[in-house]
Amino acid sequence: MGRRIPLAVVASALALAGALGCLAWTWVRQPGRRPSPLTEPITSYVRVVDGNAKLFISGEPVDILGLFPTNETIEYIDKASRYGLLFCRVRLEWAFLDEVTVDYFKRNPGMLATLKKLVHEGRLRDAIELLPDFPVPEDASAWIRWEVLDELLDYAASKGVYLIIDFHYLTPPIWWVKAFPDQLQTNGTGTLSYMPTFNSPALIKYASQVIRALVARYKRHPALLGWGLSFGWTVEDNYPGPAYYASWGIYDYSPCAIKRFREWLRERYGNDTGALRAAWGDPAVSFSNATPPLPLPRPASAAEWVLYLNGPGDTRRAWLDWCEFRLQEKVSCMLYFANLYKSLD
Repeated sequence: MGRRIPLAVVASALALAGALGCLAWTWVRQPGRRPSPLTEPITSYVRVVDGNAKLFISGEPVDILGLFPTNETIEYIDKASRYGLLFCRVRLEWAFLDEVTVDYFKRNPGMLATLKKLVHEGRLRDAIELLPDFPVPEDASAWIRWEVLDELLDYAASKGVYLIIDFHYLTPPIWWVKAFPDQLQTNGTGTLSYMPTFNSPALIKYASQVIRALVARYKRHPALLGWGLSFGWTVEDNYPGPAYYASWGIYDYSPCAIKRFREWLRERYGNDTGALRAAWGDPAVSFSNATPPLPLPRPASAAEWVLYLNGPGDTRRAWLDWCEFRLQEKVSCMLYFANLYKSLD
């Protein structure tokens, strides 16, 4: 079968639509005409036509028109059907598809509110301490509540509405958070964020298991239009922040990220310790002890702000290396998952 999206060409438009709560361009179906139930699998892809992204379904061009609900998914599938829209993009949080996570909160009423409160106070470490030790699966897909997704796709098909499935792998289950706190995004003061480090080995391993099973199970489902890519904690391709998301400061200083930064430096400087020391102006730094620098102190007065804003910024080579590393890390993580989906469907 043909490649499905993950709508990479129109990702920026979808991100904007997510901020607004919906997505609407030109009509693909006549408004008010309810579509027929979907009964056959389709192929889908995006191609650039006359400089614009164009969606094709089974070889035929269609206009892009749909909804991007952040919750109340069934309600928005009904609305898409009622108004003759093509699709809904549905965001599926890994944590709430995981049966161990859901079962734990059912058996411990009130714990979810407690954990949320601690997380929003920047106390995820304290929240993790409250959690019991959980088993770690051999295959994380075995713990997914597939019946929830079966019902969702079958319902969408009955309403004649396609779905773009956005498996949000950067909101991991509680067993993952408990088992791998050193692979959570960490700011410069040591505060954890409920988001895995980009390219965390445990993220790659377990999220990939779920994605492989997800694609194998639904790639021939009549309601499937494509796969949505979920890059960051807030669906944005970025690091955690700011306080609105209970995360403060600059990320990522996790042990996992520091290890990867040292590997990146070794490659950047051709395993030449002397070149690293000369660039950083530090005779003691090496590829085994290099640490991501903290930001410069905040300007203390209006005069200092004027000098800072009109100056060259932070010109430390260590800082520039770390900023470039951070950008490359999120891009490589994005491309890993994009290529995984493409290889599977």
